[in-house]
Amino acid sequence: MKWIARKRYFKAMGINSDTFDLSRFQVTNVVGMKYINGMQWTKRLKEGDEIVLIREPDNKYDSNAIKVCSLQEHQIGYIPKNTAKQISKEIDSKRNVKTYVVDNSNGYIKVLITINKNIGIGN
Repeated sequence: MKWIARKRYFKAMGINSDTFDLSRFQVTNVVGMKYINGMQWTKRLKEGDEIVLIREPDNKYDSNAIKVCSLQEHQIGYIPKNTAKQISKEIDSKRNVKTYVVDNSNGYIKVLITINKNIGIGN
């Protein structure tokens, strides 16, 4: 996706793209919702809602696991394994990672993961 298209995408979502590195964002599906009863929370989410990513390094299936949660920290599902491997490094290094719902239809959730331009949280 070209830079200008990325900027329009963020604007359409109501996100201030000036604070994010537009070359470092990713859209991905949320997985594992049916295994952790996350489906009950999906109905409450709408496009543009911010959600939270929480690292789960002690996960017995994947040490890079990242939980997807509502702002009230109700677990919805997980970030897919390949994406989690990349994003877990950003979260572990205290980068400001923000996540937004971009699609919530047909029982599936797609999210936009953004990485802040700043070095880290609190710096």
